[in-house]
Amino acid sequence: STLLRHYHVQCVDGIPHALADSYIPYHLVSKKWQEIKTRSFDTFALLSEVGITVTEKQETLYVDSPNYSERDLLGILTMPGLPVVRLDCVVWSGAQVVEVC
Repeated sequence: STLLRHYHVQCVDGIPHALADSYIPYHLVSKKWQEIKTRSFDTFALLSEVGITVTEKQETLYVDSPNYSERDLLGILTMPGLPVVRLDCVVWSGAQVVEVC
């Protein structure tokens, strides 16, 4: 199955705060493809626009070391020992997985 990847840096007041890497089954949002290609989008809003209701979300937090690319995107290159908190998430609509991030 083809997946739509949404990878971006989330900023608060212009300061990098988090990296988001989400995957959504393409067939769920294919009707919105032209819009997706031309603008930013919120994954929950996108799912809602195509009539998908999120019914469950499982999140797992753990501490890890960011790699070079992640430190660069977060503006913490000079702090290689700084740990980060990772959030792994699986989102369902009924029995169907609609997002993994």
